[in-house]
Amino acid sequence: MLSPKPTRQEQRLSKKEIIFAAALKVFLEKGYEEARIIDIAETAGIGKGTVYQYFSSKQELFFEMFCEKMQQHTQRLKKILDMDASVEKKLRCYLALEFETTACRVPAVEGNGAAVETIMGVDLVKNEKIAGQIEQMFSDRLMFLQDLIQAGIREGLFPAQDARMSALCALGALSACVFFKYAQKREGKNRQVSEELLLSQLTDFILAGIAKGSLPCNGEGETLRKI
Repeated sequence: MLSPKPTRQEQRLSKKEIIFAAALKVFLEKGYEEARIIDIAETAGIGKGTVYQYFSSKQELFFEMFCEKMQQHTQRLKKILDMDASVEKKLRCYLALEFETTACRVPAVEGNGAAVETIMGVDLVKNEKIAGQIEQMFSDRLMFLQDLIQAGIREGLFPAQDARMSALCALGALSACVFFKYAQKREGKNRQVSEELLLSQLTDFILAGIAKGSLPCNGEGETLRKI
């Protein structure tokens, strides 16, 4: 039996996804300023005019691509929070997702740090909309983890502590470990830990730290002083 013919809307979404994938590759390789619409079109295997049918400018394309990636990540985080599972299981799933997201970002730009700094630094800050989206993204990530830690405190899994500070430390440790691993790879270090083992060890380390507690709080994971 033949599959139903995709609707015009489905075809349009599929084409946008192809353009997004090509744009991400070009932006990471060349940086925002040096990237051109023709480069993105050639990478996507389509005509330049086709890109302009969907996006009026490079800036619009970049903004929509960035928002799309963030929305996908946020949706995956929400699914973890809605899981019918223990707080510890949710925390492990959350950290695995954050690890995967960071680890997938690093190899793609290995050896091209300048481009990454351009995308994640100067160019984004210039655009108020994108800068606002970045701020919201990090705020959401932090809040999701903070909520999980507070849930663990209420259930007696963790002692009373500053859940926000614990969440900040956890995300910082995760990002640092992933980037350090790929820094070792670039330097040709022989002793490299697999991603699976690194994630397992890192997750155990973070959970052990949360289980010990951190800064004083009101008993529900809310800090007693400004950080």
